[in-house]
Amino acid sequence: MPSFGVRGVPLVLAVCVAACSDAPKQLTAPTSAIDRDLGSAPLANATIHEIPALLNLTVNGINDSDEVSGDSGGRPFKWSPAHGIQWLSTKGLLGAVATSISNNGAVAGFAQAGDSNLTHAVVWLPSGTPHVFAMFPDSINLPPEAGPASCTAAAINVYGQLVGNCVIKDGFSSPVGFQWHGPTLSPPPGVPDNDVLTSISDDGWIGGGDPGDVVVTTGAFITSPTGQTILLKNHDGQPPSTPSIVNAVTRHGWAAGLDFEGGCAQAVAWLASPGQSYPEFRMGTCGVATGLTDDWYVVGTGTIGSNGSAFVWFPGPGLQRLPGFGVSGETSQAYAINANHHVLGQITDGSTVHTVIWYVGPRPTTVASAAATP
Repeated sequence: MPSFGVRGVPLVLAVCVAACSDAPKQLTAPTSAIDRDLGSAPLANATIHEIPALLNLTVNGINDSDEVSGDSGGRPFKWSPAHGIQWLSTKGLLGAVATSISNNGAVAGFAQAGDSNLTHAVVWLPSGTPHVFAMFPDSINLPPEAGPASCTAAAINVYGQLVGNCVIKDGFSSPVGFQWHGPTLSPPPGVPDNDVLTSISDDGWIGGGDPGDVVVTTGAFITSPTGQTILLKNHDGQPPSTPSIVNAVTRHGWAAGLDFEGGCAQAVAWLASPGQSYPEFRMGTCGVATGLTDDWYVVGTGTIGSNGSAFVWFPGPGLQRLPGFGVSGETSQAYAINANHHVLGQITDGSTVHTVIWYVGPRPTTVASAAATP
């Protein structure tokens, strides 16, 4: 079975919105078992649009304008349908990595400062200019045995709120927040020690959880805009007994990620009110959910035999495979989805990694016809 990792370790801030008119009105009960192989799932109604300029490059984020963030060999970039690939400035930086992109074109990530061995959280403004965040105060003047301090920004929203993590003392990770042109901040109250922060929604919800490398299992959580941290329950409606983590969070605190409860790392989403008895919905496959929309389209990567395969899930049709090129032995991964149901991912054929955008369902009329066209 392939291994699945969290693409970045962010911290998220969220705003609670009372109306739920953009969500489906009904949701069936969670499945009680896992179909561990995606091969039996139907093929999604989706078209593939390859981006040749991003061949064999690392990608991770897509916004509602189909702009894509990524990096190659320590050089971060932003790609857009209108302007192609734009290499972001790394002046004074080494080994820069992008992790996400906001709806106004700002890119979050991290890089090593050229005059030290410290890794700093970085945001590249829409113009491509980098802003380097100062280290968290506890990371300054660490003893040699503690190793180098580092901070990473894992996610950014349209208002310039960023979330991430800093390794500050004895190798332990501390979730932190970053403001657009402000200081590094302490985590919201109630976030468990040594958990990681992974995502931030435009309305301010934070998501994160237990990546599975700590002794005490705390599980996935969301934090509201008012600072209330809610530990998310597992499939049985109980507190988590196995590691789980939120990889994507959207309006109202809806979240998607993974849980180890079913005997494998399985793709799950928390789409009901956190107070309900069974908030965890299984997508039906071993793997990981990495993206979520306001209307409950979930994307991620599951398994077909020993290979990874990209999927989309939404209420009603349920789990579906995203199409590939039809080449024997190819694998695919889905990393993120935008409001237009455009899914960013990659299809690997031998040693060639194709960056693609899947258009799921009918093409939205609000998206320019040039979007993601080779």
